[in-house]
Amino acid sequence: MFFTEASKTWCVDTTMITSTLRKSRKGLVMLWRTSAGVRHLIIISAVFGGVMAALPYIQITATQRLVDVLVAGSANGLSPGHWMVPLWLLLFTFAAMQLMGSLEPWLDVSMRERQKGEMSTALWQKVSRMPLSAFEDSQKLDMMYRALAATDGVYLIWSSLLKNLLGNIGGNLLILVMLWNASPLVAVILLLATLPTGWTTLHVTRRLGEAAYGYTRLERKRLYWMGLGFDAYAGAELRLYRLGKHVEMRWAALSAERLREQARCEKNVIQYLILPTMLFLSLPYIAALTLLTVSAVQHRISIGTLVALAVAIGQYRTSVSALIWHFVSLGEQITNLSSYSDLLNHEEEKQQNGTSKLTFHKELRFDNVCFRYPRSDTYALRDINLVFRPGERVALIGENGSGKTTLIKLVAGLYQPTEGRITVDGQDISRLPADAWRSKVAVVFQDFVRYALTLRQNILLSDNEAASKQTLLQKVLQQTGLDELAKMLPGGMDTVLGREFDGGRDLSMGEWQRVALARALCRPEADILILDEPTSWQDAFEEFEVYRYFQQWAYPNKTIILISHRIAPAALADRIIVLHQGAIVEQGSHRELLARNGMYAQLYAEHERRCRTG
Repeated sequence: MFFTEASKTWCVDTTMITSTLRKSRKGLVMLWRTSAGVRHLIIISAVFGGVMAALPYIQITATQRLVDVLVAGSANGLSPGHWMVPLWLLLFTFAAMQLMGSLEPWLDVSMRERQKGEMSTALWQKVSRMPLSAFEDSQKLDMMYRALAATDGVYLIWSSLLKNLLGNIGGNLLILVMLWNASPLVAVILLLATLPTGWTTLHVTRRLGEAAYGYTRLERKRLYWMGLGFDAYAGAELRLYRLGKHVEMRWAALSAERLREQARCEKNVIQYLILPTMLFLSLPYIAALTLLTVSAVQHRISIGTLVALAVAIGQYRTSVSALIWHFVSLGEQITNLSSYSDLLNHEEEKQQNGTSKLTFHKELRFDNVCFRYPRSDTYALRDINLVFRPGERVALIGENGSGKTTLIKLVAGLYQPTEGRITVDGQDISRLPADAWRSKVAVVFQDFVRYALTLRQNILLSDNEAASKQTLLQKVLQQTGLDELAKMLPGGMDTVLGREFDGGRDLSMGEWQRVALARALCRPEADILILDEPTSWQDAFEEFEVYRYFQQWAYPNKTIILISHRIAPAALADRIIVLHQGAIVEQGSHRELLARNGMYAQLYAEHERRCRTG
């Protein structure tokens, strides 16, 4: 709901103003530090606002002078020297305002694109350094969505605060000075009428910003359902199961809910802003104009002054109304900016400084490690005590949800333990720079990424010294069978993979999986190679080749960890670790575990039975 009962009480709450101004100030400071180009545009905006503040005052003053000269001259005669100066001044202000109006869209576009590019770069750099667990926290994802929206809309804060505030507030102050000189009472009436309007505006702006938090998750859900319609891989099931109508209905329902929330906001804006504004501005405007008319009738002010001040009061009222809507439009943007600032201040993974390298010569040890995902009360892993040694071939087996993938992400340093610690040669990896340990690990994930890049770039994606790895690349291509695939591609190794862009050639899932495997093998500095279901998309012959390499790969000091639902590949490992409901229930060699007649022996017996019965 947009307005709670508490929000309907119009008590004096200074935090309302300070919170809004503080968040706006963050935007000003942040954008000022973005780049020299943006700073130049900010200065131009400030000058633009100052000029826009002065022009109405000059226009009104010239109008007053011209009317007075014409009225006086109607009785005494006119000479060009009397009326030409105010006329040319008036024409100058018209031309200047026309020019400023033409420059304003260019200024807005220039500032928006520069600021968007700089802020998007900073945002990307930040999220790449955040812990992976942040991307599995729905509240953190909401914050990221708002921060991303801020990159496209924060320029409005600058535009409104600089051009509109300087222009409108500065112009209004000059108008009030002019009114004070003619009639202090009129100036006081208009000023006092503005104060409650400004207070109401700040209140509504803050409430609109708070409502933006509620919209975030709704918008993310809408984008999710919309995205399914544009996803080539989801498209197959949508058509096969005739889900298109269902997805459309879900999206339409969320869109209708969003419109209802927006209508509720608009209703409250009308109730708490538009109607009070009409009351606070219209009646004082009528009263001020009446007082000035009476003064003109009593010859206390000239006809020119009456005309100029009538125009000034109308300008003042229009300017205040414009300021109100500028502030209201900033409500959501200020909220997004606050999320952007919070995101930039979010905890980061420890980054590596210098070129110091971590060694893995003795062991990787898990000591009483427990882990649970963000905002979950259930442990995914419990009391894990485990040691991996250089050169070992280790197999992890267990049913779905037993914690195998979570365990390897802890091995890779992508997660940190909730309890306990993980050490490499005695060093706690949670206290090490993230990249220092991850550079020692290569992983083939079950849900590997298919990059819309060339075959060569897909394999050497993260390698900054690709030119020096050609010998290794050729060896890996032969090991994974991609050398034959490269010969069949129209551009060889430089063929773009996937159909997202022109000229791309898609691969089968088995071929994509081999590309992911080759990517992992092209990291010779990695001491640990993790294979998460590396043959899930392979046919029987390809599966045999992968596991033959698993047993015979000439990496004597490289630890290889295999995750598989199949029992047969696990028998090739030096050690087998059996996981059940997040805990290790047994570990040992194939023969040792068969002799214990535990869970592994039961799984193996079932495997043998199915092989005999076909």
